[in-house]
Amino acid sequence: MTTTKQTTKPEDDWDRDLGPGFKTVDTDLPELGEKIDWKKEPIFRGIYKGETHVQSPNQRTGEIESVTVFQFEDETGLRFAWNTPRLTRGLAEVQPSDEVAIRWLGKEDLPGGRTMNNFDVRIRPAD
Repeated sequence: MTTTKQTTKPEDDWDRDLGPGFKTVDTDLPELGEKIDWKKEPIFRGIYKGETHVQSPNQRTGEIESVTVFQFEDETGLRFAWNTPRLTRGLAEVQPSDEVAIRWLGKEDLPGGRTMNNFDVRIRPAD
């Protein structure tokens, strides 16, 4: 039996098949800083900087929509967290410059195979 080694990567096929005229678009949000990954960092402390809105595809429909993103700053620099219903409620009273402590409590299973992130949010008002 003879095996052949693949000499091109799927990315090479992708680029070649697209042809000329396509421009690469940055899909990261570098101006917002690093995303808080709650599974890797279940406890976060920092300064609340405010919220902003970004255009992002809806996970169910794929349609582009405006999504709220919360912005913070900690000792590593700018950070952000995607809007979730429980995080939104927890941050309802926070003002820019307030210190926040957020503890991710995990995900709650919902009907239809969906989940919801749960948080314990504490606020220390700025002086």
